[in-house]
Amino acid sequence: MQALLSKGSSTQQSESWQYRTVAIKRFKELVVKEKLTILGFNHENIIPLVGYYYSDEENDVIVVTEYAENGSLYDYLRGPHRRPTWEERLKICIGAARGLQHLHNDLPDKRRVVHRDFKTANILLDKNLNAKLYGFDFAKAVEEPKVEHAVGTPSYLDDVHPQTLINLDRNDGLNKLIDSSVRINLNMLSFQVFKDIAHKCLSLKLDERPTMRTIAIRLGEALYIQNNEATFTRRQRLESYLIPLEEIKLATNNFSGATLTGEGGFGKVYKGQLSKRWNNCTVAIKSLNTEGHQGYKEFDMEVKLISDFRHNNIIPFIGYCIEDNNMIIVTEYASNHSLDYHLQDPKKRSCLTWTHRLKICLGAARGLKYLHFHGVIHRDVKSGNILLDENLKAKICDFGLSKENFKADQQGTHIYTKAAGTQYYLDPYYLETGTLRSASDVYSFGVVLFEILSGRMAYITRSSADGTSQVPLMNLVRRYHDEDQLEKLVDPSIANQINSHCLHALQEIAYKCISHTPKARPTMDIIVETIEDAIDYQLGFEV
Repeated sequence: MQALLSKGSSTQQSESWQYRTVAIKRFKELVVKEKLTILGFNHENIIPLVGYYYSDEENDVIVVTEYAENGSLYDYLRGPHRRPTWEERLKICIGAARGLQHLHNDLPDKRRVVHRDFKTANILLDKNLNAKLYGFDFAKAVEEPKVEHAVGTPSYLDDVHPQTLINLDRNDGLNKLIDSSVRINLNMLSFQVFKDIAHKCLSLKLDERPTMRTIAIRLGEALYIQNNEATFTRRQRLESYLIPLEEIKLATNNFSGATLTGEGGFGKVYKGQLSKRWNNCTVAIKSLNTEGHQGYKEFDMEVKLISDFRHNNIIPFIGYCIEDNNMIIVTEYASNHSLDYHLQDPKKRSCLTWTHRLKICLGAARGLKYLHFHGVIHRDVKSGNILLDENLKAKICDFGLSKENFKADQQGTHIYTKAAGTQYYLDPYYLETGTLRSASDVYSFGVVLFEILSGRMAYITRSSADGTSQVPLMNLVRRYHDEDQLEKLVDPSIANQINSHCLHALQEIAYKCISHTPKARPTMDIIVETIEDAIDYQLGFEV
């Protein structure tokens, strides 16, 4: 197909174009309308379509796209300008992989689009060297594999396998092919990760080739290693935690409904038993919903964090699996489920004595104290993320939304980020301003404390005094506090078990936790000490 590619400026009067610099491609033969719809992708790593001219009578199509200042990767690699660094090359590869991943798996209408002419000439680079996929002349939306005539550029086609490179790889000869301009500053461990994933892409067996999601993650690892040697140590250690998908399927009877123990927006949780290699341990297997709110970034964060944690009140990490678009985290199984599992059921709630509840509060507080000490903010503290083992010991779980690298000794340390968490537990100051602090976790923990005290979930409403509206738990808490009647919130099933000094200490610290002003909230250190004192009051009362 002959085409003319030119640079120009829009002279249209439309304000939306604002005299944008664009690339104009004119086709000398008709392109079906399907191709034009394929061009209209909305992704940061796919060249944006600005508009097109289509004429049946003139047998002509002109396609207008965003102009890429640095041309194609093909031209950039062989041009007269500065050669890209290894770090820049990795970022270009990651961007291109994410663009293909979007085509393969993430389109909103569930289509799968195959590019069919993926090559360096069809990877454009903007002024910041961000990769933008281009050249969708042969692209096709497919619902299932089909046999048809191969198209594309010969040296890149699936049926042309560079056997020389594969043979060189076996003898470590690929190292000789490294561009001399990047060899000096190249971290060879980073290159090893890159080489391994590239070699898998060239496999002669289709089922051995990785998904684009896996490729993007592995290239991200290569970039981390290049930028930070310590990160590689963590990644190298994580290799020992990998659990094959086949093992997961055996443990769950191929994800049988009989093994399903929980489900939410994040995905599904199964109960399973691993094989002898993993000491036949009973585990919780969380399979993330790839179309949900938590994607591979959140998965990656959770795996990194939970694998580092070592604390009695953090759920122990067993391993993870990332195969065939599955993102799975395996942890120790908590036989008594989550705290909200008990609080939502009147019979189960009545079995939780006041002493049980105090110890659960203390365990969860100690877990959060540990996180904050290590510079981690959980961001989704709630009774559903506090698990209970066979002894009702609290174990904090679910770190997909967590943020790390906060300074533990500075309560005022904060960042600005889009608010995330669960409604009714979310810090209103964080929700309003986007300012995230460790105090945001403290607010959420305060909500949990009042849930434990009242035996009522935060999201369950109660009729107002005049019966005109439904009031959630936190509104009642503030009203009863103003009226100096917080004792009205106490769960009737435990009311006669509570020492008054213990109740006063817990109510006071819980109310400070939900202060509208973050600086007025106590630290987790103070909360732990207060709950310990409350337990001492209670135990003295019981004696």
